[in-house]
Amino acid sequence: MRQLQIFDFVSTLLKSKRKKMLDKLEELEKQFTPGQTPDHKDLNKLQNEIIDEARIVLKNEWIRVKRGENIYRITCFMWLVVIVSGIFYLR
Repeated sequence: MRQLQIFDFVSTLLKSKRKKMLDKLEELEKQFTPGQTPDHKDLNKLQNEIIDEARIVLKNEWIRVKRGENIYRITCFMWLVVIVSGIFYLR
């Protein structure tokens, strides 16, 4: 289940063209390879960089969700056309 969530997250990042954040996450993963002690200064810096990139990704996703998916927007527009046409037809 966890692997699927990570895959969905990575595919979303790739779709949103946020390669920079994906690179930072891979760099974080490399810090925890077996036999290597992570440097706390590097981890703190990397954490702040990931947070900054996450803000950008989340803001873009929020704007996309707030606007609605394309099919939803098209459907709303079509219903508006149908309702307005019906009102003018009844007059």
